[in-house]
Amino acid sequence: MDYSGLGIGNKINMVRMEDSLGIRTQPKQYVSQLLDIEAEKKSAKISMPIENKVIVPLEIGDIYKIVIYTSKGLYQCMSKILKRYKENSLYVLDIQFVGKLEKYQRRQYYRLICDMTVAHRPQSEEEIRLQDKLVADDFETPLEKQECIDELSNMVFDWEKGRVVDISGGGIKFNSPVKYENGDIIVLKISTAGLDDEECVVNLRIIQSAKKEFPSGGTFDIRGEFVDINNVMRENLIKYIFEEQRRRIKKLV
Repeated sequence: MDYSGLGIGNKINMVRMEDSLGIRTQPKQYVSQLLDIEAEKKSAKISMPIENKVIVPLEIGDIYKIVIYTSKGLYQCMSKILKRYKENSLYVLDIQFVGKLEKYQRRQYYRLICDMTVAHRPQSEEEIRLQDKLVADDFETPLEKQECIDELSNMVFDWEKGRVVDISGGGIKFNSPVKYENGDIIVLKISTAGLDDEECVVNLRIIQSAKKEFPSGGTFDIRGEFVDINNVMRENLIKYIFEEQRRRIKKLV
């Protein structure tokens, strides 16, 4: 495994995946910093994360997905917490790399763990019919086309509220009181607060819909990929994600 791209002082994003018993946990995100690395032992020394100005002593044995920010790009790997201790004036964690260290490819989208509200609803049959007609440009006169646009714009919908678990430029995972079926196309309304308070309305294809395993008031884990999303909207989402991640990392300094 090649660690040559890593350097002391690299910022690290950590997302908890499993506890020491191998049980999947609720994703929890922290930021840290690379203090030292031992390539032969496939291990590293990192700073304990700080949350709300309080040091967080992560549990020994827990599994985290880590993303390391370097001058050569982003690297990702699974890791295990081995040890925690104080060294001089620093609170330190020893971690073991338990997976292959990989560099993010340009075609991949970074996934941000977050907690924000998203509005969602199924597409109506009439909405789909009007959208298909606009795509096909099946109109005899410009007036007929404008009437179709107006009819679509004036439609009123009931929206459900959900909580986002993570989001990327390619898709989203959120909790929903509604169970959708795999392959369904639904509509999302996402508020990218901090980017001029813009609101993205985008279609999502459901790729996974499952009832949450722990008591949660009858909610479902929904994961999907964006479809028919234009480049401007996708770039706005990606910009929001990286600006938010940069803001979080700055709190570490």
